[in-house]
Amino acid sequence: MKDYSAIIDRLQRGLGRAYRESGLILGLPGTSVAVKIDPHYYLAVMPGFLNRLAEWAGVFPKSTLEALLRTGNLVSSGPQRTSMLPVTVVWGSPPVTRRINACFVLAEFVDRALKLYGDEPALPPVADLRLDHGDRDAVYAFFQDKTCIDKTAFTAHV
Repeated sequence: MKDYSAIIDRLQRGLGRAYRESGLILGLPGTSVAVKIDPHYYLAVMPGFLNRLAEWAGVFPKSTLEALLRTGNLVSSGPQRTSMLPVTVVWGSPPVTRRINACFVLAEFVDRALKLYGDEPALPPVADLRLDHGDRDAVYAFFQDKTCIDKTAFTAHV
């Protein structure tokens, strides 16, 4: 039987160490593997986020995904526990638009890693990145029966 809490701790340690080495891994749209989309969630680029997190922690990507899902740190949808959702993200001025495969990670998981192991005294701010308004219904369906990302995470800009 796997000890998922031990794997989660290892993932957080790896993430914190990687953040200490380069703060650019989080929070910079178009560059980082994950950005804070609202106070409760990070939007992460898939499969890059899982692969990098696994690498930083010295854990297999499959074990990383399983631990995040089983502990509730990664939002999943439906009976198949789908964790990826294609969305269009918009950031910057002039606006840059990209269609990506995304996942939603609890901010508590990432913020705890940064505070405990990344020497980050303050919580990172919400990034200047929004989801295209056209994806709103798909996102709401994905978050069915869960606390959804905040409505301010969407924009009408395309």
